[in-house]
Amino acid sequence: MHNWTIALSNKTATEAYSYFSEFLNSLLDAFVPLKHSQSSSGYPKYLAQLHDRLTKLHEGAPNSDATHSLRVRFDKALKNFESKREHNAVNSKNANLFFQFCKSRFKVNTSSLPGIVDSNGNVLLTDKEKANSFSKFFSRVQTPPKDSSPPSLTLPKSSFDLPFIPISDILIAISQIVPKCSVLHLGRLKTRSQYILNGNIISPKDEVRDLGIFFTRNLHFGHHIDQITRKARSLCNLLLRSFSISPPDILGLVNQVESEQREFTRRILGRFKLPYLPYPERLKHFQLDTLEYRRSLNDMYFLYDSLHEFVLLDTSSLYAIA
Repeated sequence: MHNWTIALSNKTATEAYSYFSEFLNSLLDAFVPLKHSQSSSGYPKYLAQLHDRLTKLHEGAPNSDATHSLRVRFDKALKNFESKREHNAVNSKNANLFFQFCKSRFKVNTSSLPGIVDSNGNVLLTDKEKANSFSKFFSRVQTPPKDSSPPSLTLPKSSFDLPFIPISDILIAISQIVPKCSVLHLGRLKTRSQYILNGNIISPKDEVRDLGIFFTRNLHFGHHIDQITRKARSLCNLLLRSFSISPPDILGLVNQVESEQREFTRRILGRFKLPYLPYPERLKHFQLDTLEYRRSLNDMYFLYDSLHEFVLLDTSSLYAIA
């Protein structure tokens, strides 16, 4: 424990101040870690010299009067330099320089929270004001009033939100479903159970269709294969009837239309002085199809769309599926 009464009893005010300053500086030098200053590479020459002198003096005696006075001098010179740089950036016509200057000035200091506005509209800047404001807010929203009673819970009358359906309506709906139901018995047992739904007997069947698949009693899919092959055969017959070979007079018109593309592709080769190619090779070279093939393809597209009702057109007079 340092006895200040004995240490300062025989000293004048100036001597006591010097003794006290040297004592505190020795404590700071011994126990307070040094903080290295920033590099002076971005400063002009005179600022860099001041910065280097301040750095050396700070390393030797960071809390001395000489270091303090030099730091004040450097801060003043740095402030004048920043003011001059701001003036040059504003008055210059260099947009890039002005943008970089504004970007450096608008950097947010992340060391502390920014200013906030309380419920009364006051701007709070210090940490203490912000802490008090947060404390008042959370104590108000999280602490229940002393005289308040817990809210009463209203239990629902029923655990279901669905309206009440009478039994008679349910039975009527079941009776309408019975004609659409069927029973398929599997196995070789001779005695078969009879199923009754709401007084109506569900009729047994030898085959049923479920999700487009036909099931039989012996689980043999021959009947299902027969059905899908019959449907596919009818569609094939429809396609062959729809795209039969045209009569000679129609073929002449088809060839006349095809001759335009044939002539154009031949002239293209001649225009660019390319060697002659037959018409099939020219189509392959230009990645083209014959006009007849394109018409047939469009006809099949139309037939597919009409079969699946993708077009709003009555095709009953055009074709029929067997």
